[in-house]
Amino acid sequence: MAIVNIIMDSIKNIPSHEEERRAYFESLSLATEALYPVRNYNSFINYFQEMAKKFGKSPCAYYQDLNIDGEIVVKKLTYEQVDRISSNLACTLHPILADNLVLSLMENHSVYYYIFSLAIYKLRIPILFLSTRNSSQSACHLLKQVGAETFVYGESYSHIKEAVVEELGIKYLEMPHINIDEMIEHPLNADSNKLIDITFTRKDLLKTLLIVHR
Repeated sequence: MAIVNIIMDSIKNIPSHEEERRAYFESLSLATEALYPVRNYNSFINYFQEMAKKFGKSPCAYYQDLNIDGEIVVKKLTYEQVDRISSNLACTLHPILADNLVLSLMENHSVYYYIFSLAIYKLRIPILFLSTRNSSQSACHLLKQVGAETFVYGESYSHIKEAVVEELGIKYLEMPHINIDEMIEHPLNADSNKLIDITFTRKDLLKTLLIVHR
């Protein structure tokens, strides 16, 4: 809670000018005094991938699944596995989404949502996260506001997709099926270094990562 309060207090005081913002950010205690100071990293995905290297065998995500008897079981993914699976997914999505300046996502939260989001972060595409409580009208309004070029949706939100396509005429993509049990066995895509930009600079700190609404 203390960290949350520090962050909330900091957000209220963020300057508007770019250089002032950079100086203010680097003056925060979270940027300089933490175990892994955020000032050492140039973007969220840069930070995540470095943590995946440091803690590759440590648990990163737990999720529920069904075993062969149809019983609910809890499974674990390590940092290395999540990093590799999301990178391979990013490589698969690259020819479909890489040219997008902004995309939007409406789907129920799950480990698949998490992995998909990481894949999009690796493609350097800002995501508008749409609440599943939004009406078709609200979704269209928000997509239009941010200039989203592709609407990614879960099966349960096909009716929203129909409205979005009819009103805005943008591209759409149903949330890809992510078979974790299968993908966990796949090695890293041999072309990942060509398809995923892993070069980060201080300029990346001020680039948009995600867009949320209230």
